[in-house]
Amino acid sequence: MLFDYSLFFTNKKEDSDIMTPEIPEEDLAELTEQKIKEQLLREKNRRRNERDLENLRKEVEEKELRRRLKELEEEEERAAKEARRAKIDKLKNAARATGRGVAKSAGLMGGLAVKPIRGAYKGYKNTKNLTILFWIAVLIQIIDVFILRFNRTVYFATSIAMYGILTLLAIWAFSREEGHLATPRQIILFILISFFYVVVPTLLYAIPQIRVVGNTTLFDWTSFLLAILPIWPIYIGLKADIPFVHKYINFWILFLLFTFLFGVGFKLSSAHLPLIGGRPEVIQVGTVANFLWEQTTESVKNFWDALNPSRFVNVLVNASGMNYYIAQIERTEEAPVGLYIDNVRLRDRYTYEGEPAVIWADIRGKSFMDEIRVTPTCYIDKVGEGIANPPFFSILGEEHVFFSCTFNDLKKGTYTAHVGANFNFETWAYVTYTFVDIETKRAFELQGKNINHELDIPLKPLAVSTPGPVVLGMGGLVDQPVALDLVYNTRRPVLGVTLDNYWNGAGNRIESVDEFVIMVPDDFELVDCDRGTPEVEKGAEEGYDFYKFKREQLGDPRLGFQSVTCFLHVKNPKQLLGGAQKVQRTFVAKVKYRYNLEKRVSINVRE
Repeated sequence: MLFDYSLFFTNKKEDSDIMTPEIPEEDLAELTEQKIKEQLLREKNRRRNERDLENLRKEVEEKELRRRLKELEEEEERAAKEARRAKIDKLKNAARATGRGVAKSAGLMGGLAVKPIRGAYKGYKNTKNLTILFWIAVLIQIIDVFILRFNRTVYFATSIAMYGILTLLAIWAFSREEGHLATPRQIILFILISFFYVVVPTLLYAIPQIRVVGNTTLFDWTSFLLAILPIWPIYIGLKADIPFVHKYINFWILFLLFTFLFGVGFKLSSAHLPLIGGRPEVIQVGTVANFLWEQTTESVKNFWDALNPSRFVNVLVNASGMNYYIAQIERTEEAPVGLYIDNVRLRDRYTYEGEPAVIWADIRGKSFMDEIRVTPTCYIDKVGEGIANPPFFSILGEEHVFFSCTFNDLKKGTYTAHVGANFNFETWAYVTYTFVDIETKRAFELQGKNINHELDIPLKPLAVSTPGPVVLGMGGLVDQPVALDLVYNTRRPVLGVTLDNYWNGAGNRIESVDEFVIMVPDDFELVDCDRGTPEVEKGAEEGYDFYKFKREQLGDPRLGFQSVTCFLHVKNPKQLLGGAQKVQRTFVAKVKYRYNLEKRVSINVRE
């Protein structure tokens, strides 16, 4: 059926003519708009499809890249495991060979302790950097043991700086040796070792006073082991394969094992035998064990005395031509005496021009003998003093107080405020001398006996100073006992006292000395003092005479330590000894002073 086009045309023309449809303008515009929309829709769909294809391609490439990276990591981990397994096998083979070689000799434990294995660390082709790092670690250990003495109360910031620098140097040195940056595991280990040395000494005060060997306590042994077994030098020395480190560890392992093995024998008694299934008749073994244990503890005690840092300090200072007398700070489980500033803080994080800058500080104090009179201080260099509130106060007993410091009219900038306290305090010290007849000492020497060992006399007099901001050292430059000539009385032992600042730190100093007294038993006279003749108060206390030095006779304590050295004249040697083999007398020193304690805080002033 043919379609009748006539329906769409208004006029008919000849068949030979071309018939053109007439479309209304409204329909034509609508048709054109529709086509444009269809074209735009097709273009939008095309672009969306292209974008989806591109995202899909990127996703596929990323997945492929992650898969390849994972394969590479797995291959690297397998290679590392195989290398570690090969190294462990080599160490085991070397240990078995070492064990077979030394098991037949008396040096079994020494061979098994830490056997040097050449080439165990193949990654370190050149250990020059590690060797330098080793000696730096040894130097830091020496400083911490002999100078800082593991004191984290005063030298906490110094210890953080020392071990922080050592950690960074270790990361650098091991990175240089391995040819790449130290692994995260190594870095974490380095941080933990330094953290151990910063934090653990601060916890030593919590160790109970439990006797372990002879007169030594658990605290003494912990401090001793912390000093002789330094983790940093040992770790670096083993990594660098330094032979000395291996021998050093072997020596201490053998020594301590030997000591504590005999310690077990010393513990055997009839009360302990039922616990281990023993019978009373085997207790005779304990006799020999007890004897050996006593000899071992005596050796350990002498060895510890030889390692006492105070002896090294004494030798070094006296080699310099100066008299410096030392003392051990008295340890107490109670709150420490003295005055302490902590928690110095700003009222506001930022201060603006025209507003006052306010600083708060806590003061914890515990008086020793007299009431502590405190004057708060605060100032800024080149600016002036602030206003302290309260301007002064007193502490009697144990107290916790606060004070504030206000600075007005500060201009824009950063300032360092010195916040502190000036207060009075006193420190005491005592030392005990042992006296014998010179003929008695010679008799022991002729018999080949050591009088110190036979009469239980320490080689050096050990002074004890009360805790506080100042240490008061006492002693003499001669060994004990002091031998007296009962006939001619020509022997004059030396008694010296040193006043020194103990709380090191910027701004912490002795401001002035108000009273300096040496209390001498009335069996003696203090003569020929290098600071002049002191004022003598006879019988000030029962059995003691007081020798008082004036402020003018002492040097300026702000410039460094001050020492007083005198001779002791024995009034009547025969009466002093009274026929006894040895006689002990205790000498006491007391100093009253004003001390300046200071903390610093930064103030940021904005417009």
